Amino acid sequence: MPLRRGQTGRMEEGTIYRVSENRYDEHGGDLEEAERIRGGVLDNVIQMYYDYRDHNNSRLTSNPIPRSVESSRVNSEDSASQRMMPSLSRTAGLTRRAPSMVSNATEGLDDDDPRITGMAKNTIDEKADKDRREREKYGFYSEDKEIDYGNLELTPDQEEEKARIKRQLKAIVAKQKFILRLTKALMLYGAPSHRLESQIIATSRILAIPVQVIIWPGVALISFTDKAARTSETHIVKVTTRLMLGKLHSIHEIYRSVMHSQIGVEEGTTRLSDLLKSPAAYPKIARCFFAFCCAFVICVQAFGGSIIDAAVAGCAGFLLAYLQLHAAPKSSAFRNVFEISTALWIAFLARGLSSWQTDYFCYSAIQSAGVVLILPGFAILTSALDLMSRNVVSGAARLTWAIAYTLFLGFSLTVGSDLWYVIDSAARNKRRLAAESLTTILDYNGTFAPNFNSTDVFDNLKEQLNITFDGAWQFVNKTSNVSKQYHYQIVGCYRDPSWEWWRQPFPAWTLFVLVPLYSLCSSSWNLQPFRSKQLPVMIAISSLSYLARKILQYYIGPRQEIVSAIGAFVIGVLGNVYARVFKGTAFTAMVTGVCVLVPSSLAATGGLAMNYHGKDIDQYQQTIQIGVRMLEVAVGTTVGLLTSSLVVYTFGPKKRTALFAF
Repeated sequence: MPLRRGQTGRMEEGTIYRVSENRYDEHGGDLEEAERIRGGVLDNVIQMYYDYRDHNNSRLTSNPIPRSVESSRVNSEDSASQRMMPSLSRTAGLTRRAPSMVSNATEGLDDDDPRITGMAKNTIDEKADKDRREREKYGFYSEDKEIDYGNLELTPDQEEEKARIKRQLKAIVAKQKFILRLTKALMLYGAPSHRLESQIIATSRILAIPVQVIIWPGVALISFTDKAARTSETHIVKVTTRLMLGKLHSIHEIYRSVMHSQIGVEEGTTRLSDLLKSPAAYPKIARCFFAFCCAFVICVQAFGGSIIDAAVAGCAGFLLAYLQLHAAPKSSAFRNVFEISTALWIAFLARGLSSWQTDYFCYSAIQSAGVVLILPGFAILTSALDLMSRNVVSGAARLTWAIAYTLFLGFSLTVGSDLWYVIDSAARNKRRLAAESLTTILDYNGTFAPNFNSTDVFDNLKEQLNITFDGAWQFVNKTSNVSKQYHYQIVGCYRDPSWEWWRQPFPAWTLFVLVPLYSLCSSSWNLQPFRSKQLPVMIAISSLSYLARKILQYYIGPRQEIVSAIGAFVIGVLGNVYARVFKGTAFTAMVTGVCVLVPSSLAATGGLAMNYHGKDIDQYQQTIQIGVRMLEVAVGTTVGLLTSSLVVYTFGPKKRTALFAF
């Protein structure tokens, strides 16, 4: 049976609502009417104040208050906007009924008497007069005794009203605290920023707490509005984001439990607080081992390295993770240049090994795999998603930072390579000769026609292939003896079939093992617990996406923006279907697939490190290509992920909670 206006009733455990004439529930309904009747924290405090004042007037006033100076009392059943403190009414223009005035002829009052005009005298009175007027204003005429508010006896109805207001205040504060704690947890552990605002607003609508949200990179402004009292309370949430997949899944489970009334908001806040205080899923030394595995596997999977190249790249990844987890947090100066300095020394090491024994080590494989964990691919992806979701401020800021970071990273890779050439002049001279041999170009203008001199072999073909081509022709020398001597290649690594097995790349069938293995290592590096139901799903989605990308690349070639879009579409469809059918967390299930997609797509376009093109080309200008390639991959991935969400959630029942996915 619906409640009537002014009555109270329980909508959920531990929460008391006052309802209006229109019914509503916690999952949708007449929320605006509910906010108008219930009000916020300040409005409930004002209501409690007026209840005390009305009771004190009836208990402590020995003489009735003259109607000429009596301020009309606000009924507790009236709307919250009519229950304002007297001190606020003159300055804020709040609604308040004028005092009931009697005829001036009856009492012999002047037309400008304050009791007629309702305005205070503009005179200087003694302190006693001011105190008396204050007592008259609040309805107290007893001047010879102090009022003991603690010993006042309330009627049963007033006691019930007091308890109701206290419960309502407690519920409002608990819900606001839950929203703040949820925002902090989501931002801290790497939730998608383009979904964060909608998720907070959806939470506030279900909890019937009016809120306004502004999301910036690393900062959130949460404003709780009280329409009845015409006030707002703004909170600033500032965190440093670190992707933790296991905790993100736990946060989403707590969020779902609260939104579906399985637990109360106080219990949800307690669980979020415990989760924020809990340690990481793995110790730091274990995460360094996962970094070694990631660099080792991706070197042979995506960048064509041999097993010795993978071993060196794994050591570089271990060193990078150790510096990131141990050295960077202890020094703010080193933390600002950590990625650039680490990439520089990894490039220096890779160039030194490839120059020392040209046939043993591959420069591009070691360098690209060594820095794969600090690539800004995820940052560029989230910025593109923000821009596509119309979050212009956040998306533009993230994209600007990601592009600048990519340029810094490419610059440091080139500096590290050149630093070795400064030390080893012989290697620099060999590189110069090999690069010159690769860039010998001849330009001709004329006609290209077949010329068959043999009469016994090409007589039949001569009539069929008698085709000529007119235009400008360019010939590039790639058969120089210098190039063969040093086995120099611009992209990738040179592998002679006669070399030993440990100098050869892995065969193609090993991808069936390498891709799931890298997915496992990448998920563990991002702090997904090993004993979790989500981990096999992550590996399966990542492997299927990689398979779809390889098949499509075989047919359409190295069109990475299209290939990335199809791979991301497969990731999005599988992740969203898993979340919708099996009630899992779509975002955490999809992150690993995206982390596999980005370096694989970059490797197909030449990798992160390309050798020198020639003596006339500024090598530092080539670092811009890294940023361009990453933008191509990010744009394609963004289109695929957003399209998959549209396809999956177009059909079926409407989702009541916010979408927690890319």
